[in-house]
Amino acid sequence: MDRLELSLAELRKELESANAPSEDIAGAPAQVSSKRLLRVFNKNNRRQALFAAFLMGMMQWSGIDGVLYYAPTLFAQAGLSSTQSSFLASGITGIVILISTIPASLLSDKWGRRASALWGAATLSACMILIGSLYAANQVHNGAGAARWVVIVTIYLFTISYSVTWSIGFKLYASEIQPAQTRAAASSLAQSANWVCNWIVALITPILLARSSCAAYFLFGSLTLFTGLVCLVYMPESRGRSIDTVHRSFEQSLPERLSAIVRGRWAERKGGNDGGSAAGRSDSGGKMSEVSDSGSSQA
Repeated sequence: MDRLELSLAELRKELESANAPSEDIAGAPAQVSSKRLLRVFNKNNRRQALFAAFLMGMMQWSGIDGVLYYAPTLFAQAGLSSTQSSFLASGITGIVILISTIPASLLSDKWGRRASALWGAATLSACMILIGSLYAANQVHNGAGAARWVVIVTIYLFTISYSVTWSIGFKLYASEIQPAQTRAAASSLAQSANWVCNWIVALITPILLARSSCAAYFLFGSLTLFTGLVCLVYMPESRGRSIDTVHRSFEQSLPERLSAIVRGRWAERKGGNDGGSAAGRSDSGGKMSEVSDSGSSQA
């Protein structure tokens, strides 16, 4: 309770809203669904719902499923044989994802959602832009050169980074920020956005790869970087915070959010400096007392 900063009143409020009697009509399932869905777009709920849908959609626009679906094509484009491409794409990639996801699941509550989103955006966009730059500079040649191995290793680094950060963090965050009465509907809306973007990415990735060897990487890298900037400005931390606190964060305007970020950074920096100076004063005081004690003993 203390770790989550939840008061008894907040818990009672959440339980009452979750267990409130439904106004749905038993004989009209379509009406029931529409009422629950429209509740998501109320003034007090729509910001969290739309932001969750944005994050779940941008998970796909990072290019992860384009990499997983067409990994044999990507490895073959880098100069590997069809046998090597199939082995690396189907066998090794699955093992890498499994191994990287297990510790990430166990440590997700220690890292925080915001840090996971920002670090993920930085590493994912860097990987995509690096691969695109190598292809744009015509450094990747079939059967020779170190650049093709750089491409292959970077694809694996991209997969690991996604599995550790966005794969877990965004799905948790999309549910955590929703009020109890709209959580199910808002989560369904966010997952629907994920599926729609998945379909679009799966459709356009082979077209982009056929037209240009670097276009898909630059597209995914740019969109991932854009998502990171949005999270930097708009994404409040949800780990260890009550729903009411997160809700108040979403009600802030853009200037208020930027001001809060600057104040938070300044407070952390000032706190560190104050702690260092206090420690310095304590050390100097200790040294002065030692000198005084030695002087008195000599006397």
